[in-house]
Amino acid sequence: LKKGYYNVCLPQVELYHYESKTRGYETTKEKQERFNEEKKMCQDKVGPLLQNDPFYNVNYSRIYPLMLDKKATKKE
Repeated sequence: LKKGYYNVCLPQVELYHYESKTRGYETTKEKQERFNEEKKMCQDKVGPLLQNDPFYNVNYSRIYPLMLDKKATKKE
């Protein structure tokens, strides 16, 4: 959004990510700390932008990824 770029959704495309194949599982304290640092860095950088994303589907939760927000989808 900051640079004016837009995401294109192609529902027929399937992506695979095999992170554990190259780095292994987060089974040690050092790997867990690295993962938590990377996660925090990503949240700090992108988190505020996602809160105001005009293309974010309002039916999805902003707290739990890929979960429907029952409040948004509840019909009265």
